Amino acid sequence: RSSDLGLGFLPIPRADVDIEIGQLELLLLFALLHGDDPHGAILEPHHSLIQRLGFQPADGPEAQEAVLLDVGDDDAHAVHVSSQHDLFARPLLVLFGASADALVYAYPYMMLYLIGTLPSMIAVGMNPFINAQGYSLVGMCSVAIGAAANLLLDPLFIFVFGLGVQGAAVATVLSQLLSASFVLLFLTKRAELRVRFLRKAEFSQCIGYAKNIVSLGTSGFVMQLTNSLVTICCNNVLSVTGGDIYISVMTIVSSVRQLVETPIYALTEGTSPILSYNYGAKNRDRVKKAFRLLLTAGLCYSTILWAFIMLFPQVFAEMFTSDSALLGFTKSALRIYCACLLLFGIQIACQMAFTSFGKAKASIAVAVTRKFILLLPLIYLLPHILTGNKTNAVYMAEPIADFLAVSFTTVLFTFQFRKVLKELEG
Repeated sequence: RSSDLGLGFLPIPRADVDIEIGQLELLLLFALLHGDDPHGAILEPHHSLIQRLGFQPADGPEAQEAVLLDVGDDDAHAVHVSSQHDLFARPLLVLFGASADALVYAYPYMMLYLIGTLPSMIAVGMNPFINAQGYSLVGMCSVAIGAAANLLLDPLFIFVFGLGVQGAAVATVLSQLLSASFVLLFLTKRAELRVRFLRKAEFSQCIGYAKNIVSLGTSGFVMQLTNSLVTICCNNVLSVTGGDIYISVMTIVSSVRQLVETPIYALTEGTSPILSYNYGAKNRDRVKKAFRLLLTAGLCYSTILWAFIMLFPQVFAEMFTSDSALLGFTKSALRIYCACLLLFGIQIACQMAFTSFGKAKASIAVAVTRKFILLLPLIYLLPHILTGNKTNAVYMAEPIADFLAVSFTTVLFTFQFRKVLKELEG
């Protein structure tokens, strides 16, 4: 999350930073819809080491059309999102829980950050098309370049040039431009499948690819959308039940969770092409073995991290703040918020397997159930039920939703996985 780095350098209230981060996450939604969740599966070259979409290898003009379609989609959405935020920046910041004091910092940062919407979406949305062609190291470098540039430019613009919040935004935009330039340079000059803008006559040929891309990307889109909605709801409820310090606590505990969950996502995304390839090849035994390995590794990792958080919550909290008062609140909140983290390995393994098997509806159902149907209502209901400590009730919504969602996912996946195995037997 290189776009957050500059905010950490600034001597401004933590709650103001937290509100701004929620806005930045919202901007990534459309890039995720078209680029990130399919991970280039539709356009993988035929001679790639591992086919991420096992049903039908995509090569030649079909693969090229899929690349071209995504470039146009990302550009169009970037322009649309940027123009809408220009009109509704203040109402959106208030919706995210920004007070009058917070708007002093958040509004100028957001208005400058919007300039980088297009390069941000190109960098995020097109990165999977580098990875899909087998250039994983190049894809990693495109992300690292932006993050490193942001780290170097933030102190320069904030302190040397004395620009404060605006300096952090300028540094972020320049870093995003650098990442986007690197991605476009590689995809136009060095990649096997090179990008260009779609011609008018090619639009009708791309409808089928657009449907495939959006259907597989919707699950990731829904997950990111619900994350932003959860941020809005939590900030609004906590601003009433506890105040700014509890908004800061929520951001720290959710950031800790995102940090420790990242390796699980990496593990599942690395397993996805193996599942897809063997599913397409109708290799039943390999599919079973790959999923069992994924599930075992995910459960072991999440259980170990859960144990560390329960035993040493202060170690994780101190990664994000040194304020003694904030640390005191964060330690107990972290134990509550991550109480069911050990089950997360099941949730993400099953969800990724649904996507790998092309079961887009099941994957979307799992994502929607966890956040929309369970977590969002619990955020509002629990403070009215557990009136003794309303702020803890908000934090408690997460583990309760986790437990119920994992139960639902396990039952659904059991039935679906049996169908998949029978299909492969036939």
